[in-house]
Amino acid sequence: MSWSDKETQILFDMYHSGEYTYQQMADELADITGKKYTFNSVRNKIRRTKPAMKTEVTVNAKPFIDVLKGAKNVLEYPEQYMDINVNKPKEFTRNDKGEVNSSFVSDFSTEDLQDDNKILEVIGLDPKMYEIQNVKVGNWEQNSNENGMKTLHSIKVTAKRRTGISDESLIETLVGDVKPFVSHETFDNQVGYDYNLVIPLADLHFGITKLDDLSMKLLSFGRMMKNKKYKVVSIEQLGDLFHSSLMKTTQTQKGTILDDVDMVQAIEDAKTFFDAIIRCSLQHAKEVHIYHTEGNHSGNMEYMFLEYLKAKYPDVKVFNNNDYRYFYALDNVGFMIAHGDYAKKNLPMLFANEASQIWSDSYTREIHTGHFHSEKTVDHDGVIHRQLGTMKPNDKYEISNGWTLNKKELQIFEYDKNRLVTTYNL
Repeated sequence: MSWSDKETQILFDMYHSGEYTYQQMADELADITGKKYTFNSVRNKIRRTKPAMKTEVTVNAKPFIDVLKGAKNVLEYPEQYMDINVNKPKEFTRNDKGEVNSSFVSDFSTEDLQDDNKILEVIGLDPKMYEIQNVKVGNWEQNSNENGMKTLHSIKVTAKRRTGISDESLIETLVGDVKPFVSHETFDNQVGYDYNLVIPLADLHFGITKLDDLSMKLLSFGRMMKNKKYKVVSIEQLGDLFHSSLMKTTQTQKGTILDDVDMVQAIEDAKTFFDAIIRCSLQHAKEVHIYHTEGNHSGNMEYMFLEYLKAKYPDVKVFNNNDYRYFYALDNVGFMIAHGDYAKKNLPMLFANEASQIWSDSYTREIHTGHFHSEKTVDHDGVIHRQLGTMKPNDKYEISNGWTLNKKELQIFEYDKNRLVTTYNL
């Protein structure tokens, strides 16, 4: 390649400073001139030129290294250097760690240089999806006949895809409009209000589970509710509503690290799913109740989500709970709900001792739990323990251990005043 006198001056300024490798010199020259230089072209130029040089090459300004350190020096560039593509990325690479590397020449103001979003937009990345890991900025002043003195910046950026969500984005997600679930079914509301309906939702694991995985369940639920009226529809949130207990890191409440999931989308999917269940239930019941017990994956997130439901649906009675168990009654049927990971063998006696009034007033007593992702019903001397399964798809952990044989169905229970009368398997 051909070298101009000015390019040679800049090259040997860097070479004599002793602070640059051949590759670094090639990169800096490319940033300044807009031309492409390689390791070999720089090395060969230095080797060819050095023997013929009697003295060091001099420049009309202070050494180029001072310019890179931010000194206010002026380099009079030939006209070919004035055609730099300003604020357009010259390279864009992605490594196996998911990091994006890019560089560009900028005429940003001092304020713009502090704006991560602006820098990300120049290299074509969405600030909501990426965050800057590192920025290196070199400054120099360019003088041209047309534009006069102008400060330019050589900017090198390393960015990485976000794995979580900012507090501002979380608030925006929760208070934003809910995308309604669209059903093509119409409901013919008839019949009386003699029965109660219980909808136990165990281990939904939103993040792994997507709204599309549940769309047919929601359609089946709408068909099931057609022509029905209930005194109370009870929605039981039995824990592990989300796969992760945190937004920016995917892990359980005890800190077990899990495969990364998109928690922003998980919240949106949960909002839409509950919106469909709640609105349909309100059409077919005098009252809608929501009961909650925390799971081992996302108990803290679940409590926050129940508070959201309480604010979003004022016509619904939300009974939030920060304990391991909760008790309630519908007519003469008493219920205990728990996630199922603690005190499993002692649940009937805990029911009798911790909720003695409900126990004594009930004709039928039932315990509803989840956690194990499979269905099982056990009669403990008249206390019916229903272990509910999950509707979530199998994740890598379940597939590797062969835990893939569960039914992936939603069970819904219909009660008269005293006992279970119908089970719906959706």
